Amino acid sequence: MNINSPAEFGQRVSNTIDNLYYLFDQTCEVELLPVDQRQGKDWKCLFEASGQFKRPSDFLQCLLDMLRVMFEPDPPGTFFLNANPDFIYEEIGKDPFRMGYVTAVSEPHESIEQFHKRKLAPLIQECGYVSKSIFATYVFVTQGKFSMAQVRDVVKFFDSGFSIKDAIQNFANIIIDEAGISKRNRTYTGFSTDEALRDRMRVSMWLFMLKAEDEPVETKHSRSH
Repeated sequence: MNINSPAEFGQRVSNTIDNLYYLFDQTCEVELLPVDQRQGKDWKCLFEASGQFKRPSDFLQCLLDMLRVMFEPDPPGTFFLNANPDFIYEEIGKDPFRMGYVTAVSEPHESIEQFHKRKLAPLIQECGYVSKSIFATYVFVTQGKFSMAQVRDVVKFFDSGFSIKDAIQNFANIIIDEAGISKRNRTYTGFSTDEALRDRMRVSMWLFMLKAEDEPVETKHSRSH
């Protein structure tokens, strides 16, 4: 790959890191005070920004799997989360909300039904995420080997597909240049492939939930390294 415009490339990389920093900082569960408040500086190290979660590695894995799905070069179709960030933008309104996150890897050849019952459902419950407060669900599936049958099983299990009526209405929205996504429910799935998983699949989820009034955010002093 040739970098024909190094200055622009460097700026894009810098902007990406900055945006990720603020994404971590604004979605934190445990707010850390800036690591360096000397000389009036108000910033945190990157590892501290990403560490402001009860399960930092899980949050990072979910974010990485979201990116994998969005940029998967060989998506299974056009009505999935793949290359459709608008499905996420659409659910972000003006009111504060809570974002849940879970991620787990299946056993070899394990069905989505078995995997969900054994691992995902208990994990969601363990994290204290209440289904009645969830208003949008995003399922990022990474397969070890691409399987259209598995894609169909996952879509059916989470009931995340678009109906014929949904599809027709969305095409109509495009024609009349009307914003908004028409869908009978607010569950979305996307798929990517990572051969390192072999016969397993990894499922990462974002759960957009209604936020309780005056829900506190824990504050701690930055860790020193």
